[in-house]
Amino acid sequence: SQFFPRRALYLDRDGSFYDALGKRTVTRMLLPSRNPFTVVSRIVQMGKRLRTKKISGTRKGSSWLLGGIIVFCKQGKPAYAYQEDIWNEIPVSDIVAATMKVREEQYNSNTKNR
Repeated sequence: SQFFPRRALYLDRDGSFYDALGKRTVTRMLLPSRNPFTVVSRIVQMGKRLRTKKISGTRKGSSWLLGGIIVFCKQGKPAYAYQEDIWNEIPVSDIVAATMKVREEQYNSNTKNR
C-alpha cells in the first residue's frame, strides 16, 4: 500500500487471482527470446525502471510470479483484466478508463431502476 495510498487492495493468499490471470511466471516471459543479449538488456532496463520508482522485490520467491489487475463491477463480476507485463509500464489510462466505465454503467443501472 506504499505505492497505492488510500486505495483498497486485495492480497491473494490462496492464488485465485493468479490462477485467473493465467498462472504466468517471469521465466515463461523470458523463454520466447532466443537471444541472451536481448534478455539481459531487457532485465537491465526493467531494473532501472524499478530503481527509478524506488520499488524493490521481496526476494522470497513470489517475485517470479506475474500478477495483474482485475477491475470488478459492484456485482462482483470481472469487467477488465490486465496481465502483468514486466517489460512495459502498467497502462494506467486503460485501467482508469475501465474503472470509469464500470462506474458509469453502475450509475446508469441505478438510474434505470428508479
